[in-house]
Amino acid sequence: MMKRLFVPGIAVLNRFNYAVKFVLIGGLLGLILTAATFWIVSQLNQQIEDDQKRVEAIAANQSVTGLINLVQQHRGTGTIYLNGDKSVQDKLKQLENQIGQVILEVDEIDKKSGSTYIMSERWSQWKKDWSGLLSKYANGTSSESFDSHSKLIESLLTMLNEIGSQSGSYLSDDLMVDYMSNNVYSTAPYLIEKMGQSRGMGSGAVAAKKITPEQQRSLTSLKAQIEVYFERMNLELSNALTKDPAASAAAKPFFDQALGSTDTFFSMLDKDVLGAPVITIESQAYFNTATDAIDRTYQLHKKELELLSSKLQAHIREMKDTRTIFLAIIAILLLAALYGFVAFYFAVSDAVNRLKTAAQAVADGNLNVRADLRTRDEMHEVSVAFDAMAANLQNVISHIRTSSEEVAQLSGELAAGANQQADASQQTAALIQEVAAGAEEQMASIDESRKAMAEMAAGVQRIAETSSLVAETSQDTSHLAQRGLALVKQTIDQINSASNASRETDEAIHVLIGHSEQISSVVDLIASISSQTNLLALNASIEAARAGEQGKGFAVVAGEVRKLAEQTQQSVQQIAELVHAIQSHSATANDVTSKGMVEVARGVESVRQTVELFEAILEGTKDVSGQVEEAATVSEQMSAGTEEILAFTEELARISSHAADQAQGVAAATEEQLAQTETFSEMAHRLGTMSGELQRMIQHFK
Repeated sequence: MMKRLFVPGIAVLNRFNYAVKFVLIGGLLGLILTAATFWIVSQLNQQIEDDQKRVEAIAANQSVTGLINLVQQHRGTGTIYLNGDKSVQDKLKQLENQIGQVILEVDEIDKKSGSTYIMSERWSQWKKDWSGLLSKYANGTSSESFDSHSKLIESLLTMLNEIGSQSGSYLSDDLMVDYMSNNVYSTAPYLIEKMGQSRGMGSGAVAAKKITPEQQRSLTSLKAQIEVYFERMNLELSNALTKDPAASAAAKPFFDQALGSTDTFFSMLDKDVLGAPVITIESQAYFNTATDAIDRTYQLHKKELELLSSKLQAHIREMKDTRTIFLAIIAILLLAALYGFVAFYFAVSDAVNRLKTAAQAVADGNLNVRADLRTRDEMHEVSVAFDAMAANLQNVISHIRTSSEEVAQLSGELAAGANQQADASQQTAALIQEVAAGAEEQMASIDESRKAMAEMAAGVQRIAETSSLVAETSQDTSHLAQRGLALVKQTIDQINSASNASRETDEAIHVLIGHSEQISSVVDLIASISSQTNLLALNASIEAARAGEQGKGFAVVAGEVRKLAEQTQQSVQQIAELVHAIQSHSATANDVTSKGMVEVARGVESVRQTVELFEAILEGTKDVSGQVEEAATVSEQMSAGTEEILAFTEELARISSHAADQAQGVAAATEEQLAQTETFSEMAHRLGTMSGELQRMIQHFK
């Protein structure tokens, strides 16, 4: 069933030689391997490209995060300034200059990345909004300045989140990269923003030396949000650095410092701002404490970016090394496969050429050659099969040579046997003709016996009539007695003639039986010869079948010989049946003749008694009436016996006629067998001729 699936491929490959087959298969495998290699290398290149995008996104993250930090500081400083502390004006100018430099850096990143990470429209709008803020914030209130700065920062946070999304940092298969990216692009920036808002709003309240209920609620809410973000950051760092103890150890001091500075900031916020009846601390002190906490958190964020960048760089190197190793392995495999294919081609080609050379030698008649491939593959099995075929063919040719010689010898013997069979058939035909002639003579003798018996019956009838006349008139007794004596003597002569005829018939029947036995012997001889001929024809057919194509003609001749032998056996069987029938009828005729002879003997005895009676009559006529009655009785018995003998004689005539007909049939069958024997002899001569031709053909093989 499975082989049917490969029928088209087998049909295609069978149209080419081995070189083209190996090129096709090698090209197909090379194409598959090249496609697989291309796909795998493409996947590796894609991973490298994705990680490179993530590394580039980290640079953009650092610039945008730095910009957020500066804008946050500008927001807090501006709040202090707008709440009456003019000493921070120089710092505002300094921050604005730094922000301008960072904007140029972001512009450069946007230009290099082709707006992949920095959305140009959003970024252009942000720069316009920043320019608008600088032009009017000094004339507004601290609350308006705070809100304007917060909107700009929120836009930068959104941009930062989009950088992480566009770079695929959130979709990494590496859990560390995934958790760390979520931290550096979302959690940490928003945490710092909440801390910056607390710094700016608190700095304004401290600078005003009072806090409104709304500010108090906002600061309390911001504090709670900062705590939540810190917990989230801690969880994300723990998940990201679980399997990297070195990175975890490197990040832990920064996290602890950021957490400690934040706790210090929260303590000041609770004690000196939210929980103080009157705010007494300096705004700069509050600002510096909050800035320290924010800076520590920025340092933690920077460290996270470094760890993430190191991880991505290491992964890029690993992917490049994997790609290089993979390509090297593929190149080695291709070279090894090419070497193997070429070696395999030469191995198969050499094996096929050796088999071809050996096969050509066998075709040229050299049966001693052997392929003898010293391999362990299927070609070795083919070689073993070829060598076995050559050896078997050598044995077959040897047997055919021997058999052809025997067939030639047997064909001669068969021809001689056929001639002998023809002679025997001629003798049989002659014997059958003699049997037929004897049967005809027997029929003639029996016919004469039948006529004699009829005359004897008439004589007996006349005796009866004479006896009646003697009874009627005793005066003519003497005359009639003399006449009756003469008739009785005549009857004796006739009975003796019938007895002699029956004896001759019996002897003829014995001769017929002897001839039938001779025919049976001849038939047995013919049957034996036919059986031997059939056996020889069968052996010849077997040897012809072994000879293959070269023995087809020989097989046809052997088949014809076998058919003739079978026809001869059938004819012999018919002859045997006819001879058996003749023997059976001859035995019956013999029995009938024997019975007739017994009856004749009885008739002779009766006639003898009649003679005695007539002698008694001649001696005296004292008791004429009684003697006449006795003579009449004896005459009636003689008449009945004579009629019975006549009936037996007629039956013997019928049997003899049938035997003659059977003898004629046997003669015809014998003549037909003689014709078949002559045909058989001719076939034997043809068989001898063909065996000679077969021997000449076998001489081609060594």
